[in-house]
Amino acid sequence: MNAAAVLMGAAMFGTFAFFPRFVQTPTSTGWGLGATVGESGLLMLPMLVTMGAAGFLSGPLARLVPFRVQVTIASAVIAASTIAIALFHSAAWQLLVEAGAFGLGLGVAYAAITSVVVQAVRPTETGVASGMNANLRTIGVTLMTVIVTGSAAPGRLPAESGYTVGFLTVGIIGAGAAVVSLVAGLALRRGTRLEPVPTGTLETTAITPFAEEQVVDAA
Repeated sequence: MNAAAVLMGAAMFGTFAFFPRFVQTPTSTGWGLGATVGESGLLMLPMLVTMGAAGFLSGPLARLVPFRVQVTIASAVIAASTIAIALFHSAAWQLLVEAGAFGLGLGVAYAAITSVVVQAVRPTETGVASGMNANLRTIGVTLMTVIVTGSAAPGRLPAESGYTVGFLTVGIIGAGAAVVSLVAGLALRRGTRLEPVPTGTLETTAITPFAEEQVVDAA
């Protein structure tokens, strides 16, 4: 899950960095929406609303879908939504729907991966584990910052193809997080099933009152 956390941080920052500038591109380019700063914020609003709401849904949803599975599905939603932004962005309503889907995936993924990390350690280590997971997401943000900064062209507007490649890259990163979490879950399950029982260990059985009497008599 550590690798998935790094990839999620990168996907989050990549979308947050590209999306506002993308929608603010002037209409004179032939493909930009020409949104103002306020309008770009409104276009991102579905992303923030669904991300906040999804975080509260992850816990109750765990009764039906385990947290590890939630991470995989949510990462796939992140990938699908950013790829959709790269391919379908000619109208504001398309971006509203895609932004909402991205927020939903990111909210579930962040909440679920934190739950996975906390449940994997002793109660006395939950603070350290969750803090380390947050640091790994920050590392992903830092790496994506380098990519975004390196792709910026000073003095001129980016081409539409540049944004397309950018969002496709974020989609690939999200897909990578889905694959990593899926493989980790399958490996953990396989390891649990194939874990050998040490020779000479005693089976744990429930002690009934009748069994206690037998132990006393034998003594």
